[in-house]
Amino acid sequence: MQWFPTPPTDNLYKFFAISGLLMLGGALFVIFALAYLDYRTERETDDSLYHFSSQQNQQQFRNRITAIKNLEPKKDLIAHLSDKLNNDLEFLTNALKVQTEIDVGYKARTPDTLDLVFDFVQARETFSLVAGLIYIVIAACLTVFGISCWRKKVQIPGERLNELDEEIKKASLLKLQLEIAQMQPMSETVKRLFELGDLMRPAK
Repeated sequence: MQWFPTPPTDNLYKFFAISGLLMLGGALFVIFALAYLDYRTERETDDSLYHFSSQQNQQQFRNRITAIKNLEPKKDLIAHLSDKLNNDLEFLTNALKVQTEIDVGYKARTPDTLDLVFDFVQARETFSLVAGLIYIVIAACLTVFGISCWRKKVQIPGERLNELDEEIKKASLLKLQLEIAQMQPMSETVKRLFELGDLMRPAK
């Protein structure tokens, strides 16, 4: 006596296969997300360094302009500028204005959830790598197991049943054709007997 109902293996194998594929899709999404976060972090780092350099340049220009206005020509010289440009107040003022206008649009971004995830992964790089590999292996095994079992236990038997059904139909059709062929000579025989009977009757 069967106490528990038989599980629908067809749906179970499909569930394994689809679950594995979804897990693999999730793994790909995480990989692309981490790659994007890495790219975004590098870009923001470059922007921060540029902002810091711009702030230093602005301070150098301000100090040099102040020194010129205070009639101190040798104070706060800017190393990468020539003596002529170091003493050109108009050039220094315009350069400070350009640096300030460029730096106006910079604003440090507030960290979000993706940043926290990326920081967690970076802090536990070895653990995250091992966990990711285990996750991918499990997903791949589920996919292969589900597809192979579904093909072996559902698809192939179904194809064989369809082929057997086709063979049974062909055999039934052939049998019917043989029966019809066997009936046709009998009708011809009966017709011949009637013809012989007409010949054997005496003429009136």
